[in-house]
Amino acid sequence: MMQKILEDISIPAIFAGFITFLVGISVSAVLVIQAAQILGATSEQISSWFWALGLGIGISGLFLSWKFKYPVATSWSTAGLALIIATGSGYTLYEAIGAFFICGLLTAILGFSGVFKKALSYIPQSLTSAMLAGVLLKFGIALFASLQTNWGFIVSILAIYILSKRIWPRYSIVLTVIGGITVCPLFMEFHTPVIQWSLAQPVWMAPEFSWSAILGLAFPLFVINMASQYLPGIAMIQSYGYKPHINQLIGWTGLSQTLLAPFGCYSVNIAAISAAISLG
Repeated sequence: MMQKILEDISIPAIFAGFITFLVGISVSAVLVIQAAQILGATSEQISSWFWALGLGIGISGLFLSWKFKYPVATSWSTAGLALIIATGSGYTLYEAIGAFFICGLLTAILGFSGVFKKALSYIPQSLTSAMLAGVLLKFGIALFASLQTNWGFIVSILAIYILSKRIWPRYSIVLTVIGGITVCPLFMEFHTPVIQWSLAQPVWMAPEFSWSAILGLAFPLFVINMASQYLPGIAMIQSYGYKPHINQLIGWTGLSQTLLAPFGCYSVNIAAISAAISLG
């Protein structure tokens, strides 16, 4: 087993995993802070949110990839953060924690019971592919919209990616990242602030259960996760020729969220966008 793992380790694989992680968290990390602050979390509790989210995403992704022998990228839900930011002022932090717990429990039950896979069989593959295309479309549009202000940087990155994909396809992601770091100071303001490092500490936040939080936050968060994460995420895995173990993927990620919810884990989902990096 260990020899097989060592044989599969390569620089492109390591970089693909790193970029998957970076894309998955960098876009919405600031939204995690904003969502927690709206709920009244202290700085220590916000740190615990990141601790719980990182632990849940890391362990579930590692376990599921090892168990099923195909890449399974997990992440938190950006759409879920938008929901918390929009509605969180109406709940206490501990009511929200209770809602996160209920959401994770519903997800685990839906997965392990097999209900989601049965429901998915009635949804045409073309529909899930269209949903995935809709999620990806905004990123493509945003890329060309950036040409108005950062055209030099964008064109340089595209040129590096296209050239490396043509000549060294296995190392295209690695070379694009290195190229982006290299040309960034030429076209954009580039600062290297002093960073103080410290280990995050888990903080227990006892869940409080109220019907208002369950109906107004837990159920909507559950639906949003299914629609914006699980459906396109599973479609992404299928598009690369894998046959995902749908029930187990949903069940285990839901269980991870349930166990870590009291520490601030509001979601653990199958990744949709960032999954393409590790799958490809």
